Amino acid sequence: MNSTLSHSGVYNGHLSPETKKQIKERLDKWLADLSKKAELKNLPKDFDPAQPYPTFITLTLPSKQVHTDQIIKEKCFLFFFDRLSVQYDIKNYFWKADYEENGNIRFHLVIDKYIHSDKLRAQWNHAIEFLGYVTRYRKTMLEFHKDGFAIDGQRLEKDLASFQRIVNKFNTTGKMPKICNAQLLELLKESKSKSISITEDHIMIIAQNVQMDAYYLGQYDNWANPSTTQIDSILKFNRSLRFLNLHHHCLTEQFGKPPRQG
Repeated sequence: MNSTLSHSGVYNGHLSPETKKQIKERLDKWLADLSKKAELKNLPKDFDPAQPYPTFITLTLPSKQVHTDQIIKEKCFLFFFDRLSVQYDIKNYFWKADYEENGNIRFHLVIDKYIHSDKLRAQWNHAIEFLGYVTRYRKTMLEFHKDGFAIDGQRLEKDLASFQRIVNKFNTTGKMPKICNAQLLELLKESKSKSISITEDHIMIIAQNVQMDAYYLGQYDNWANPSTTQIDSILKFNRSLRFLNLHHHCLTEQFGKPPRQG
C-alpha cells in the first residue's frame, strides 16, 4: 500500500475512508496477533529483545529541512530502516510520513521489536547526518548559546501550554498522567499528597528547567546527539486508530516486509 506526496501539493495526503479502514483492519489484526505472543503492558528488565513487541517510533529532523521529501526518504529513512530491520530481525512493520508544524518531514513507524531509545537515536542521527542535518543543528545551537544558556521563547511557550493542559486534566480527574515530564509528575504527586495548588510559576520553573537540562546535555555531547526520536509501546497510542489520525497530511504509507536496498 503506497502513496506519495511532495511539498508541491500534487497529492493532498488525505487517506480515503476505505483505505483507512483497510489499514486499520490490518494493523488491528497484526497487533492482536502480537499480543498473544508477548506481555505488552510492561517491559520487564529481563525482556528478550528477540521476542515480538509492538513499538511506536517517531523520527524527526533537528534542523530546517533543505532537501526534498524524496531525497530524505531515500538517503536517510530507507538506509536507516534497512540497517534497523537487519540488526533487529524486524519481520513486520507499518510506516507513514507527514509534516511537523514547522514544515519538516517526519516519519512514524510501527515495528514488531523493542529497540533501546539510545541506540535508535544514534542510528537515526547517523542516517540524517549523511545530508548534514546534525551538523547544521550543532551550528545553530552553538550560535544560539554563544553567550551562555538562553531561553528558546517558542519552545517555552509550547511547553507551558502542554504542561498546563496536563495540570488542568489532573485537576479535573485527579488521575496521574501516563506520559509526563518527570519534574511535573513529581509536582503532581506532591500536589495530591499535600493538597498543594500548582501555580503558573511552578509550571514556568519546570519549563525553564527542561531547557536548562537540554542545554547541559547538549554541551556534554557537543551538540552532536540531538533529540530526534521518540519511542513508546504502541499501546500508549490507542493502537492503530490513533496512529492513523495523528495528522491529516500523510505523505507515504507502507505496510509489509522491510525494504532491502542495493
